[in-house]
Amino acid sequence: MPDVDIPNRIADQSFLNQTGNVATTTLVASASGNYRLSVYGALAVGSTAVVSITFTWTDTSGAQSIVITLGSPGLYAHDTVFVHATSGSISISASQAGGSTYNLYAAVEQM
Repeated sequence: MPDVDIPNRIADQSFLNQTGNVATTTLVASASGNYRLSVYGALAVGSTAVVSITFTWTDTSGAQSIVITLGSPGLYAHDTVFVHATSGSISISASQAGGSTYNLYAAVEQM
């Protein structure tokens, strides 16, 4: 039978009933290896706000980031990103334009 590696969830973070920006929050303090970063975000029904969700990490090329956009035309967004981190932390932050309530759910799995 083949050796099967199962990802290990090492961080879960929820940001509930947010009405403004989410400050940079460390999900993994000392990252080294391969990780799967996942996020799900939902806006209040009828919202016209736009939320930019940013993951940051460091790899062999230096500081990296990816932005996932939540908002018009959809009230929810989700994304999963595979990254290789060599040092430093893995963090999440969010900025909002439009002034609506939103929820974010983030998870990090070590591969």
